Amino acid sequence: MSVSDDVALPFFKAFAELEAALKQHACFLRDRGMGPTPAFINWESVRQAADNLRAPTLKERLSPETVGRILDDPARNRPRRQEVEGNGTAKRAVFNDYALPANEAAALIEAAYRVRNNLFHGSKEECWTDNPDDDEPFVKAAHEIATILLALTRNHDLPNARLGNP
Repeated sequence: MSVSDDVALPFFKAFAELEAALKQHACFLRDRGMGPTPAFINWESVRQAADNLRAPTLKERLSPETVGRILDDPARNRPRRQEVEGNGTAKRAVFNDYALPANEAAALIEAAYRVRNNLFHGSKEECWTDNPDDDEPFVKAAHEIATILLALTRNHDLPNARLGNP
């Protein structure tokens, strides 16, 4: 991705803080069964909690620019997702259009998570070649989403929404 450090670094910091904050709440940890396991976020639980927020909704807490960037595209399939095609020694990673969830809160979170993956894992320039001017606006939108989710988590609004508490 062609993104300046001024845009990428604050996004990484916010997303890292978000993941650390989410890991402080059992309702957001992926349950892997018995014994010690890596602490992974159950992103479906995060999406459900965001969907359960009382007014204002996640969408209503975001700027019109962020909402427009993620939700107003008729195809609603960006940012693209990297997937494995082929098998054996013919496997390769490619970027495919992959529809965001129909639910608005889930779509916003999924888009931010895709930006995180595409930026963090590097060498993702291929996915942005159809419109390279989208790089920074997508990262800025994802940064805003991560920042709002972080505040909601720190204030216990997101965990309480997940647990069904008022």
